[in-house]
Amino acid sequence: MTLQDWGSIGELVGGVSVIVTLVYLAIQIREYRVGLSSATFHATLQGFNQINLLLGEKPELAEIIERGVKEPDALSASEQSQYVWIQRSYVNIYENLFQQYQRGACPKAFWEKFARELKQTLDAPGGKRFRIANGSYKELYAYIDAMSPNEGSSYGWNLAEEGSPSK
Repeated sequence: MTLQDWGSIGELVGGVSVIVTLVYLAIQIREYRVGLSSATFHATLQGFNQINLLLGEKPELAEIIERGVKEPDALSASEQSQYVWIQRSYVNIYENLFQQYQRGACPKAFWEKFARELKQTLDAPGGKRFRIANGSYKELYAYIDAMSPNEGSSYGWNLAEEGSPSK
């Protein structure tokens, strides 16, 4: 074999090595994205569950949220404050999830499920009032406003009767 033959073999081995490395990196990036997506999903649900557990443990807070969403004028000044703080906690989670979605760390289907829930809340009377008082979520609001109206309810305040869809 000549030196030129050895050089050709070296180029071939080098080319194969580059291809193998690229395939390996593609697999690693895919696994990283799956892990990141799982972590985002887990953190989001943890945040929502912490607030939901608080509301489950303190029925008076849950009642404030329900009334605040539907009839914000029915809340006293201190209840309005509680409503805003709890809603802000929820919207902060949605904002984080929205930022993850924009960066590509959250799949569109996952984000849009939660965006529909947020749209339902922000389109309600108390949600509209919340938006006026909390303008720092402008990009999130713009995204929600661009969504088509919700078909039915994303979630219900009360349990549905057997055989009937939730309202």
